[in-house]
Amino acid sequence: AEGIVAVDQALEIKDDYHEAMTYKNILLRMQANATTDKATQDSLIAEADALRERANELRVEQVERAVAAAAASTGS
Repeated sequence: AEGIVAVDQALEIKDDYHEAMTYKNILLRMQANATTDKATQDSLIAEADALRERANELRVEQVERAVAAAAASTGS
């Protein structure tokens, strides 16, 4: 629970922090594995899936910005 609180604090500061989203995704999956309640597991996994998808989107955007910046700086 402490790890999730810390990650949530990081995401409050920087809501597009994809590394924090990835870490929270892992923590939520670990939490889901530790519970026997199926509804709780499903909810945690759904939240983890959404975070994984958003983190991947942000990673792609970051790469695209870097490529565009590199192209602009070389005049391509």
